[in-house]
Amino acid sequence: MNIAAENIGAQAAKWALKIWLGVCLAVLIISLFFFGFEAIFRTLFALLLASFAVAIALGFTRLIRDEPTPLPAPQGVWLPDPDYPDIVRYWDGHQWTDRTKKRDL
Repeated sequence: MNIAAENIGAQAAKWALKIWLGVCLAVLIISLFFFGFEAIFRTLFALLLASFAVAIALGFTRLIRDEPTPLPAPQGVWLPDPDYPDIVRYWDGHQWTDRTKKRDL
């Protein structure tokens, strides 16, 4: 992912957090206005529970989406031959070559 996409994602996350906090505040005010102080604690608990559920869902979504990038193939190195462990074969970065030599143990 490039830097511009990461910045857009960070800005979207900030806006989503602001919207969520605004919704929570509105729900608390409405709950206080219509149901009084006795319902405020139930409303706070429900909002806290919903916030944790959203945070967990976003975390799992990010874990699933962000796959580690594979390491690049080594460029031009001698590596143990996959079929014969007593020799090393030259890997040119794309394929095994016919060049071999005895492995120094």
